[in-house]
Amino acid sequence: MSEPSSQFAAWRQLFRIANVFTAVSNVLAGAMLSDGDWLPAAPLLLLIGSSALLYTAGMVLNDVFDSDLDAEERPERPIPSGRIDRQLAAFVGWALLAGGILCSAWASYELGSIAAVTIAASLAVTIVMYNGGLKAIWAGPLAMGWCRALNVLLGASLAGNEISAAAWLFAGAIGVYTIGLTVLARNEVGDTERLQVRTSGLLLLAAFVLLFLVSFLRSPGDHDIGWYWILAWGSVLELAGIAYFAAVRSDTPQGVQLGVKRLILLFIVIDALICLLAGGWAPAGIVLLLLVPTLLLSRTHAMT
Repeated sequence: MSEPSSQFAAWRQLFRIANVFTAVSNVLAGAMLSDGDWLPAAPLLLLIGSSALLYTAGMVLNDVFDSDLDAEERPERPIPSGRIDRQLAAFVGWALLAGGILCSAWASYELGSIAAVTIAASLAVTIVMYNGGLKAIWAGPLAMGWCRALNVLLGASLAGNEISAAAWLFAGAIGVYTIGLTVLARNEVGDTERLQVRTSGLLLLAAFVLLFLVSFLRSPGDHDIGWYWILAWGSVLELAGIAYFAAVRSDTPQGVQLGVKRLILLFIVIDALICLLAGGWAPAGIVLLLLVPTLLLSRTHAMT
């Protein structure tokens, strides 16, 4: 592989580009649930851009802060392997973070509301706090869950300052799901602890209970999809269960990683489920299409 191609591949690996579409789907679901549609389009695109930039910034800064640890446990990563300079990666990470906040500020200006920039700034602070030390202690999974919840609320800010109760509850569900996923993912390196396994499973189940409760808070203008949504909810719950048990029954870190990858992919499916509830089949189908680039990129780019 030529040097430019190798550098490009290293940056793609650092960005974990396969994951960014799960952040986009969070925004689309939050917007649909809170506002009932994806209009106005320009602020929505800015919110999507803000989310993608902030998410990618988090991925880059994660490797920047973890470069010493990765040198021991994952020396093949772009920074410890020498393919990307640590200072350059840090500059790019901070620039992406600033870009995400600027996009949200522009969206706030277009919407005449401070909700978007306030949420994005809170998300940026949490990203820095997580990478700066929270991830090494018990609060790490909580910070990750809060990041995902804020990302949903970033999409919901398309409605301005009047974010719906359903969007708040859905953000909570995504947050709890993320905490459970993060607790499980901590077993990628090292032995699986029984308490962690049980805790992650209970959190994932609690997230689906909250997700079901969202259906009771949908607005009168939502589409009546009745039993179809309940059937879809049950199917997604089953998929999550399969991924979870595949991870906890594995005897290798690779097996845990595969289960975690499947649970990450389910972010898009869960977001599509919410779009089905709030907007009908068409928005749900559009969100599900995000699985295509995610799956294609995940074949060559690790998601965990």
